[in-house]
Amino acid sequence: MAVPKSTDRLQFRQMTLQDEGLIYALFSDAEARRHYPSMGGHAECRKWIGWNRESYDVHGFGLWLLHRKDTGEFVGDCGLSMQKVENRQLLEVGYHITESQRGNGFAAEAAQAAIRYGFACTEHAECVSIVAPENLRSIRVASGIHQHSRGFHNAHGAIRLLFWTRQSEHQNEL
Repeated sequence: MAVPKSTDRLQFRQMTLQDEGLIYALFSDAEARRHYPSMGGHAECRKWIGWNRESYDVHGFGLWLLHRKDTGEFVGDCGLSMQKVENRQLLEVGYHITESQRGNGFAAEAAQAAIRYGFACTEHAECVSIVAPENLRSIRVASGIHQHSRGFHNAHGAIRLLFWTRQSEHQNEL
């Protein structure tokens, strides 16, 4: 399976079961735990990897691990998944950056590459990001990579922000 083309600073690769420690570290700091409280243990990290590996097989995409090209350092994950929003299956770009690498523009850089990949390799007309209103860092990233936004209530009744880009509005070079 292919992965998005490397950016100027980042390389993408598929997750493997050997990446459990990286995923655990990714979701271990206080800010990550605030937004992903269910990712507190190694079992949850294995499920995360399994969910992404299944998505690679079923859809041809998932979230991929990110590494800096200059140092090889682990940066986080970013990629595509299918999410149900208001009874529609939507292509979502998601991103999670390690605490030490936040604020360097890696989330936006990786998300743009993932969106290009999604539009070039799928038939989806839109790509979205779903963000909790209290996740200010993610809102800043989503606002920068998408052209549209609105609020909605998810299946559990929680308010979420939906950001989206139409393929016709996006330059989709691989």
